[in-house]
Amino acid sequence: MARSKKEQERYLEKRREMKKMSMRKAREKLRSDPVKYEEIKAKDRNRYRRKKEEGKVKLIGEMSNRDQRRIRQEWRKRSEKYRLKKKNEENIHDFVVSNSPPSTPESQIEIIQPSTSRQQECGKKIARKNREIKNQKIKQLQKKLDMANSKVNR
Repeated sequence: MARSKKEQERYLEKRREMKKMSMRKAREKLRSDPVKYEEIKAKDRNRYRRKKEEGKVKLIGEMSNRDQRRIRQEWRKRSEKYRLKKKNEENIHDFVVSNSPPSTPESQIEIIQPSTSRQQECGKKIARKNREIKNQKIKQLQKKLDMANSKVNR
């Protein structure tokens, strides 16, 4: 009995996934042996060189201006997609790290606090207060200057 359209689509999708997984495993197996991996890379380089000599592969400089623009536009799209993918992966990793509990209990880890004395804290507080006062004074003087300049300009 023939499959319905949806069943056929599901079947094909499942087949594609299985093929992807088997290809991924085969590539991992090849990469695990450095000698075989180098041989395959050399074969690929030779195949590419042969295609280039036969004229089946064109270099970007040999293409027409229109084709160059089209190819470069594709490159830009792929690069943008790659950068976006990397950024998303980094954001996901940061999110997971920030929202995951620590891997070991904090009681076992010695947390080293930066040692600041009471006098240092007090001095920092006074300096911060003085800085705020000076900034307020600068703003007031700037306001007065702006008002004086506007009166002169009238």
